Amino acid sequence: MSDLQKLAKPFDPRLVQVKPGKFAAEYVSHSEVVQKLLIDIGPYDFNVTEIITDTDGKITGCLATLGANIDGRFIHITEAGECEVHVKKDGTEVYM
Repeated sequence: MSDLQKLAKPFDPRLVQVKPGKFAAEYVSHSEVVQKLLIDIGPYDFNVTEIITDTDGKITGCLATLGANIDGRFIHITEAGECEVHVKKDGTEVYM
């Protein structure tokens, strides 16, 4: 089975949870995702590549990039994430 086919397999439904709050959505815990990546494709890179701020300099989100060798090709995937809870001090919302 190819790396891509392994990655495309859905997570076991018992691992899927629903996040409460304004971003109510199904998710799988970070530790489960990391474990799946390591089992299916081995080591990978993950970096916050850009911090996104509003006009007042308040952190509102970030761009993060995952880099991995998938079926013999090194692939980069970049996605955006938004801060769910805004706190008073910049930097508290960024977990690197």
